Amino acid sequence: MDRRVVNIGGATLQSKEVIEQILPVMERYGSEIVVVPGGGKVADVVREMDEDLGLSDEKAHWAAIRGMDVMGEMLAGMSEEFYTVEEGSEISGEGVPVLLPSELLKREDPLPHSWEATSDSISAWIAGFLGAEAVVLLKRVDGIRKDGELVDETSVDDVSGLQQDVVDPLFFDTLQRTGLDAVIVNSGHPERLEEVFEGGGTVSTKIEGGT
Repeated sequence: MDRRVVNIGGATLQSKEVIEQILPVMERYGSEIVVVPGGGKVADVVREMDEDLGLSDEKAHWAAIRGMDVMGEMLAGMSEEFYTVEEGSEISGEGVPVLLPSELLKREDPLPHSWEATSDSISAWIAGFLGAEAVVLLKRVDGIRKDGELVDETSVDDVSGLQQDVVDPLFFDTLQRTGLDAVIVNSGHPERLEEVFEGGGTVSTKIEGGT
């Protein structure tokens, strides 16, 4: 599949202003991407209920993933160019596909049922499953830092000392299994996302996934 999987993280999905800034960029490159939404506020509610009610790991896991479906439906409602799919075979050559992941993940069940598996590692797994070219994570940060300095490029084999709160704990291992590269880009700077799509350098962190 000659596309990148683009994960729009939960924090980004909570800002209408930021979403409206990145939508035109994704519309221009719709034939080159597959969007995977984060769980956003829906996942936050599930997490709070889990803390209050003590849900089982399995129930909390699938409820949070269904929250990704909800956010995907809402995201698709913000642009006529966006459309939802549940399978890679449903992706057409036009528009911007938004993958609602719950059915695919329920069938394949590739990740632990844990809060450690967020849309970061889910997007990496989906990229590998679809045979995509790479993974792009849209975050509200410029990338990953080490000793306070932004890391321009690293690999899954060299994560010692890296900032630990940018991606979920399973992301690097999941990315390594796919062999794909990933880029973390600040969603508040849509021009950087465009530069990534164009293959140029920009403020970001590129992660080599290995072979």
